[in-house]
Amino acid sequence: MCDKIKSVKLPKHIEAWDDEREVGNGVIVTLTRGWSFYSTEHLGVCGFDTVTEAREGTRKKNLYRCKCAFCKTETNCSVCKRESSVSGMAWIYNKNGTPVRLVCVKCEEDYWRNAVQV
Repeated sequence: MCDKIKSVKLPKHIEAWDDEREVGNGVIVTLTRGWSFYSTEHLGVCGFDTVTEAREGTRKKNLYRCKCAFCKTETNCSVCKRESSVSGMAWIYNKNGTPVRLVCVKCEEDYWRNAVQV
């Protein structure tokens, strides 16, 4: 049976779906803010070996509503109002390679200012 990903609109609880099997990584799924693969802590990204496993693992009945600090933060940039999704954020690293700020990719406003210690 062919296990191809078709070009379809993703459900609202899935932000990104990347088929990286050709490079040995599997199907990588990123959930939108407020959803988690674990019930006890935030896990918003998970890898699966097959598309079938990814589809089953991302059904809402197999996911949890997340109430961690990240999911509770403001969901839009305070300056340009861009939604703070994974694709809308970028880490700023210091010279040692340690992430120090999480910023909006459009206007570089600090997302977690006064909300969460990074």
